[in-house]
Amino acid sequence: AEAEPEVKIIKHRVTKGQTLRAVSAKYGVSIAEIKRWNNLRSNTLRVGQILRIEKPVKSKPPVKTVAAVAEPKNDTTPPVPTASQPEATPE
Repeated sequence: AEAEPEVKIIKHRVTKGQTLRAVSAKYGVSIAEIKRWNNLRSNTLRVGQILRIEKPVKSKPPVKTVAAVAEPKNDTTPPVPTASQPEATPE
């Protein structure tokens, strides 16, 4: 079994006009996670409300980002002679 990833607990104070969507975008977490961590039943936030945010400390980059950075393969190397081809011998 893998160890749980370390998380940093952030206390976020809701400001006027702030929505769950805005808070989730700010911290890079989902609305569902915020609701679960704070036992919220609705999407309504109150000004001054303190939200618990669990932010992973060590996050590994997604694989697709690495693939996008990979350079295209250039097959410009000349073919290597195989053993079945006779080599030219100097006379």
